[in-house]
Amino acid sequence: MADACTFCYHVHMQKRHQKTLRALFRQPTSGTVVFADIEALILALGGEVLEREGSRVKITLNGEQWRCHRPHPGKEAKKYQVEEARELLERVGVNHEYHVVQRLYCPNGFDERDSIFVGRVLGVRPIISFHGETVAELRAQFTAAVDDYLEDCAAQGIPPEKPASGNLMLRVPPEVHGAVLVAAQASGKSINQWAAEVLKNAANR
Repeated sequence: MADACTFCYHVHMQKRHQKTLRALFRQPTSGTVVFADIEALILALGGEVLEREGSRVKITLNGEQWRCHRPHPGKEAKKYQVEEARELLERVGVNHEYHVVQRLYCPNGFDERDSIFVGRVLGVRPIISFHGETVAELRAQFTAAVDDYLEDCAAQGIPPEKPASGNLMLRVPPEVHGAVLVAAQASGKSINQWAAEVLKNAANR
């Protein structure tokens, strides 16, 4: 079985939304991002902005929620709000280059029975497969398969399935838990931070 490959899809958005997106990912955190521009970006990505009590709003994007209140009296988002908006976007797979819906595929390999390369989209519940007689054709069919999935989601008015919630429950032996605790403390991190880093490195090998 071949190694997994990462593919990214460009989001076609207006220049003002592109500008907002770049500002949200700028380092150090910007204090000049207008909150209304963040709301407009979320809407452009297919999210919702719902009015709540007082100045509070509920922002949703691909199943993820961000509950906050609009800044006042100024119109600029507070720096912590810029960082929360960035976190929301990262959770749903949007990065500063306005790529979205990152998907992994792992070719199943060459199926000698039909003399074709076979692949399957990973990270989503629907079974989405594709095949080709060459590697180039396999890649093209992967793109076509994901495009078809995204178009169907758009036609139904539903967001593409989020591959994971961000919550991972693990059961490990006590001695492993203890070793993890020591390793995390030694690195100056919480267990969550330490485990997230270790799992990320292992998954991206």
